[in-house]
Amino acid sequence: LPPIISSLGFTCPPPQESHAVNISLLSSDPELCKPQISLKPNRVAVLRNNTTVQCWAESATALSPRLMEPDGEDEAKILIVGVNWGDGGSYYCSYRPRSEAFVFSEASDNVELLVLYPDLPRPNINLNPSKIAVLGSNVTIQCWVEGSSKRFFLHKAGEQMKPQSRKPDGNMATFTITNVGRDDGGRYCCSYRPELFTSSETSN
Repeated sequence: LPPIISSLGFTCPPPQESHAVNISLLSSDPELCKPQISLKPNRVAVLRNNTTVQCWAESATALSPRLMEPDGEDEAKILIVGVNWGDGGSYYCSYRPRSEAFVFSEASDNVELLVLYPDLPRPNINLNPSKIAVLGSNVTIQCWVEGSSKRFFLHKAGEQMKPQSRKPDGNMATFTITNVGRDDGGRYCCSYRPELFTSSETSN
């Protein structure tokens, strides 16, 4: 590669030469549309299974942090083969327009990949005072497991909202539903995370 002459006459040698460092200044353009990101088949990947990170946007030619050529209509995919604990984490992507090598879009929203360990003990769940609650009463749900856990999560079947979470007191976490209403009825289960992005299976 030939040297590059700056506007002030300084010479930037090619990066292959000794003592030369190739630095690229990336500019974020707020007018570019925000990219989207998703995990396939879902955000929870079973240990040693495969999962796909998919990013897409209009007029995208590469997506970061790993540069990928779009596959089809302005989308790119990364296949994570044999998911392990180190793959769990928060992912995002950005892109650059086809005509500009050093201009990037803003980052997509973050999406969390949880790694599910089937070998972890399943948590237990209990409902107090009973499985039948009177409207307007309070109900306590307890989740526990033998061993240590950093956090328990309470899930409601068919509910798309983010699950409630609690730090355990010892090996047990307590969730309280106050003033029980008709919308509170349903099937509940819990899971726990021994580490930030690793999860157990749900309780039975």
